[in-house]
Amino acid sequence: MKGHTEALHILLSDPHMNPGKRDPTGNTYTHRLVGHLFEAVLNEDVGRVRSLLRVGADADQHAVRDATGWLARELQITSVRHLARVLHHDSILRVFDADRRTRNFKSEPCTATHHSIDFPSPPHKKIQPSPMEVRGPDVYRMDSAPRGYVCLLSYGSFQDRPDLHLEGSQTDAHHLASVFSRMGYSGHAHFSLTADQTRHQLAKVRDMEVLAQAGCAVFVISSHGEPRRHFLTSDMHTLDVQWVLDFFKDSQCPHLRNKPKLFIWDLCRGHQEGESGRGKTSGQLCGRVDEPLRDVVCLDSSSGGFTWHAFSEEGTPFIGALCTTLARHSPTKELAELYREFLKEYATAAPDANQFTEPKSSGVPFAHENLGPRQSA
Repeated sequence: MKGHTEALHILLSDPHMNPGKRDPTGNTYTHRLVGHLFEAVLNEDVGRVRSLLRVGADADQHAVRDATGWLARELQITSVRHLARVLHHDSILRVFDADRRTRNFKSEPCTATHHSIDFPSPPHKKIQPSPMEVRGPDVYRMDSAPRGYVCLLSYGSFQDRPDLHLEGSQTDAHHLASVFSRMGYSGHAHFSLTADQTRHQLAKVRDMEVLAQAGCAVFVISSHGEPRRHFLTSDMHTLDVQWVLDFFKDSQCPHLRNKPKLFIWDLCRGHQEGESGRGKTSGQLCGRVDEPLRDVVCLDSSSGGFTWHAFSEEGTPFIGALCTTLARHSPTKELAELYREFLKEYATAAPDANQFTEPKSSGVPFAHENLGPRQSA
């Protein structure tokens, strides 16, 4: 490991580096550090412990059996911190405690208000097969329970910038949560997360067992931003759109392999017009060849040259049109048909909206309940 931690520290400072990326075994780089951290604790090497913590080693990460060997077998050691306690290495425990305080400080919320909510419970009724259902290699199965999982990321307030407040962003999120839950979807809504909290939440969603049961996944991101490029988090950092998509590629999220993944971007460009380059950027990608996206559809609220500022107390026309379309047509129309109905609905409120690419057929209706028109909150 001599010199390796210094090299890793340099790599982690590169904004193109994605520390949450998994290898073919499903592990991130931090899993590889556990064995080295165990060895440093056994030798009571405080300096080495500090250097490993600086590059992301986690004293509380669950012990990997093949990395800890007899420690895990004979002493039932569950983590590096546990080992330090068993060995009464107080000097190392103090280092671990200091590292934990530092991590907690970095993860503390900024002045923007953030919180999360669960979706209302889906109706307890069995999903009945549709008489219009078709099957085949190019048709998605949408008869699971839950029918899908929805992750809403709404950024309506921003650190020390009340002028950037996006009025109605929470209204949009609550409308979406209500509509999707009545369609048989489960999910969570998160409001005004920081960049670090966003990364943590996406990693958490990627690993959720509910994705293995769900037939599809829907992600809705509402904030300031540049369509197809990046969006603003509550601590005034920007995250790259492609970086978010990469979290749910087949190699990174096996639970969603061969399942439709819909990403909906409702981004206001007001911040980007006046302050381009002033926000701190993280998660940017270089142009190298990488694993392609599969089974992904992206919907944008505006085209590249269209400035969209229509955030109001009632929400945005983009989300309003989406909720209305789902409420009226999801029981009887599959994904491609829903998409066309949405374009008609949205064109009424936003004639300059993107003309999106035709999605692959789901083969079955998108929901199993007639919702009726969207109700105002």
